[in-house]
Amino acid sequence: MKVFLNEPIHKDAYQLLNSNFDIISDISDIKDCEVIITRNLKLDKNMLKKCRSLKLIAVHGSGYDDVDIEYAKNHHIHLINTPGKN
Repeated sequence: MKVFLNEPIHKDAYQLLNSNFDIISDISDIKDCEVIITRNLKLDKNMLKKCRSLKLIAVHGSGYDDVDIEYAKNHHIHLINTPGKN
């Protein structure tokens, strides 16, 4: 599984993620990811359309302000966040 990660995360979390998944950090390769982990990446309809295999968006924070929730819902892309844990 390919995970797009564009922001730093705790080194232990990164190592765990890297040992189980292929990490993509180049925005030009986002089209190949199945999971996006982000805090502030703008995921509007145009960006999400590029992600043909996307199954999950994990927001490292409390809200979905930068995510087109309707597009995600209509394309069966799951959303999770981490309120109070950022």
